[in-house]
Amino acid sequence: MAMTEDFTLFFDTDEFAVSASLTPSAGGAASPGAVLFDENGLIIPELDVQTTEPSAICPSSQWPSAAEGDALSIELDTGTRGYVLRSAFPLKDGRLLLLALVLA
Repeated sequence: MAMTEDFTLFFDTDEFAVSASLTPSAGGAASPGAVLFDENGLIIPELDVQTTEPSAICPSSQWPSAAEGDALSIELDTGTRGYVLRSAFPLKDGRLLLLALVLA
């Protein structure tokens, strides 16, 4: 039997995640969600991830059509900060999405 991980706790904004919203570059309403965010990049050996730019991880089901050029607003303790997606690609089994970001 295959093991299925439950990532719900990691994307709980009372635990590890921060609130965010994604606005498609083609237009449309912002879609709220939660991300694991690191301003200085990420190193997660278990997921074969190493970045040196601002990055975020979210469930793929949250923003399945996230694409280069979309706007991402992240709510931090210091206020809301805007980013643009440089790339969005699935990790390993595709349940998580890595968002490479640049400041807007």
